[in-house]
Amino acid sequence: MRNGFWIRLVAVVIAIAIIFGCGGGGGGGTSGGGGGGTDNGVSLTPKSAALSFGQVLSLTGVVPGQANQVIRWSATGGSIAATGASSAQYTAPGVAGTFVITGRADANQNLFGTCVVTVSQVGVSIDPVSTTVAPGGSVSFTATVTGATNQNVNFTATGGTITKVGNIGTYTAGTTAGNFSVTASSVADPAKRATASVTIANTGANATVTGRVVQDGTQSGIAGIVVAFYNSTGSEVARVTTGADGRFSRLVPTSARRFHLIPTSIPNAYYKQYSYAGTRYTPLVSSCSVPLPTLNAGQTYAMPVSVMIPSAAEPPPPPPNGCS
Repeated sequence: MRNGFWIRLVAVVIAIAIIFGCGGGGGGGTSGGGGGGTDNGVSLTPKSAALSFGQVLSLTGVVPGQANQVIRWSATGGSIAATGASSAQYTAPGVAGTFVITGRADANQNLFGTCVVTVSQVGVSIDPVSTTVAPGGSVSFTATVTGATNQNVNFTATGGTITKVGNIGTYTAGTTAGNFSVTASSVADPAKRATASVTIANTGANATVTGRVVQDGTQSGIAGIVVAFYNSTGSEVARVTTGADGRFSRLVPTSARRFHLIPTSIPNAYYKQYSYAGTRYTPLVSSCSVPLPTLNAGQTYAMPVSVMIPSAAEPPPPPPNGCS
């Protein structure tokens, strides 16, 4: 009797251990924080996405520990269609909002995963929105795309030609005076575009301004920085983009009195601040700009020192002291 009791007790303990040792595989944990989806027995890739109207997203899923990998798909907005046993394509709706894609295990509908999708309307802006350039002169335009993962644009122009490097288009005016335009169109949604007006006119006498933009404390040139020139009334009269070594050269009207760095052209690796000849300026305020000497027709003015931009890897610079 006593031996039989102990045999039954050991059998019960073993059974309990087996139950607890094998359990807990159903629900899974929640992952994909920071606005992403969840894993509750099904893992989706990706767990979050930012899309524009009508953009297509491909998804795949895995059901860990299940022989049946078939996933059933649904979405709270837009449309979704299976492309395989555990894959699908989602098409974003034509309205802005946040939507949830759910993939459920065919073998067990209690197992699921989600992907959170943010849908935004594509927008395009261009800077400057208007400018005047001399016949044969050139000016740079910077385009910015919002609401789309694809940030690329295409440029078109009338009255001259335009070349593109990234999202910066350099317009070269023709020889005919008049009112013309430069248009930036989103590659993600070509129907979304922004247009700037260009006036080609004899702006009078011109001078050439040359200089260089470098990382503060070094002689390392910074490419892609847009330098804008303004006259005494604060109107932009020319702009130029620095080359691979940070150098620039621009034919500007002798009416140019100041220059300034366009903030959107400064990479995220740098502070939105710059200094020239020991004085600090902020690109976030267009009137906080560097004075130029009086320019004479036919003159080439070489800036005696470089424009310096502090690296964001260094401690923050002191506040600007060159703003009037």
